[in-house]
Amino acid sequence: MQITAKINGEVVAKSTSTVSEIKTRRGAIMAMANQLLESDLPKVDCPLVHRFAEGIYIREIFMPADTFIIGKIHATNHFNEVISGECRVITPTSNKAEYHKAGDIFVSEAGVQKVVYCLTDVVWRTIHLNPTNTQDIDTIESFVISDDYESLPHDELIENCKRILL
Repeated sequence: MQITAKINGEVVAKSTSTVSEIKTRRGAIMAMANQLLESDLPKVDCPLVHRFAEGIYIREIFMPADTFIIGKIHATNHFNEVISGECRVITPTSNKAEYHKAGDIFVSEAGVQKVVYCLTDVVWRTIHLNPTNTQDIDTIESFVISDDYESLPHDELIENCKRILL
């Protein structure tokens, strides 16, 4: 859907997804994840590095070229940073794969799960708040990851759609 407004004589347009489009894309991402898990494609090693500072947790992953990665469902807003390489990213909010390269920094909203296809070797970071200052990954993930969409404490994607449509 595209929303258009005239502000100070200038036409401003913003494309946005509807609730049903987001739910459809989420279903497609989950179906793709299941297909990949059930396929006989070789599993690849994607080493993780965990970094901690007061109130901050950074998760850094190396993803080899020509690899699909299915991300987790994020329960909080967070930063993403492509440190090196090039990739295409599918999210529930876009109707086409977005191109990202080294140096790109962007925000993912609560409720986003990504599919990343690595065109080259990629190093990717997610930057999360760590309110407990723990270095226990399971504890941190209990705050920043959701097992499914129904368990999200706040679904930013759906809430934003509802606000736009009102």
